[in-house]
Amino acid sequence: EDVLKSIASAYDAFMELKGNLQEGTKFYNDLTQLLVTFQSKVSDFCFARKTEKEELLKDLSSSLSSMSLEPPPASPAHHGAPAAPAADPSRPPRKNDPPARPPPPAVSAPAAPAADNTAAPQPAAAAPNPYAGAPG
Repeated sequence: EDVLKSIASAYDAFMELKGNLQEGTKFYNDLTQLLVTFQSKVSDFCFARKTEKEELLKDLSSSLSSMSLEPPPASPAHHGAPAAPAADPSRPPRKNDPPARPPPPAVSAPAAPAADNTAAPQPAAAAPNPYAGAPG
């Protein structure tokens, strides 16, 4: 009786696997057909773009070959290179010019240390920060 139950369960498992294999085979056959169609469409698209590229290059090269190679006309004198702002002191300042830069702050030299060589040397005082408290 146990042997018959074992054979029946093995047969059920076999039939389930066989059905799954048939379903998988059908799925992949259908997928293959779809992919072949898609591959054909992609190949046609690539061929069309390659043909279009070659035609555009041909048109471009023919239009370039038909152009004259004369030098460009000379630009008028009033279109010459602009003078550098620092080179023309007679130019009045414009609204877009940045403000003039302030001079650096004057820093006084620290006082000379006393002639007492036994004391430890004092570190030099740091110069005051002119931008202290300015917004960052």
